[in-house]
Order: sequence, then structure tokens, then C-alpha cells
Amino acid sequence: MPSGDPHRPPGRYRQLSHVCGAESQFRWGVRDLSELAAWHHRLHFVETWHLMDYHPAAWPLPLRALRRIPSVRAQAKIGHFHVTAAAPGSQPS
Repeated sequence: MPSGDPHRPPGRYRQLSHVCGAESQFRWGVRDLSELAAWHHRLHFVETWHLMDYHPAAWPLPLRALRRIPSVRAQAKIGHFHVTAAAPGSQPS
């Protein structure tokens, strides 16, 4: 297929061409880090940190300017979670 073909999967999806007929849905991330807490009952979301907010002087000037753009800022997040201890006698999950 030519590279401009609208039916050709973009980027990393090309690596998965052998599953195209399986009607699989791939998600490469989450929009809100708090969604990850639903993955396990012992995982509790605390807050989101934006990587570019820390030590701004260490970032080159062009990157400091980019941190003001919401779509760029959203790509560099760190999730702060607490993992609670398992109840005594409970089975690992």
C-alpha cells in the first residue's frame, strides 16, 4: 500500500498487521491516571504530577515554552499511587 493510503494503520499499528482482522482495539495509554486505580483493589490514586513543572531551569528554553501547551503537558505525567497491604490471610490476586 502507498504510505498515503487512508486504510493503512499509522505508526506502531503497522507492526500489528497480523491481527488487523481480529477486531482488536489497542489503547496505548489512559487520559486520566486515576483510571489505573480500577485495575486492582489495592491501588489507590493520590495525585498527578506534571514532569515539566519540576526543575524548570533544567529544561532548555524551547521545552519550557512547550510546557504551556496542554497537549504537550498531558504527555509528561507522573502518577502518585498508594498500594495498600493485602489483608491478612487473603489470597494474592
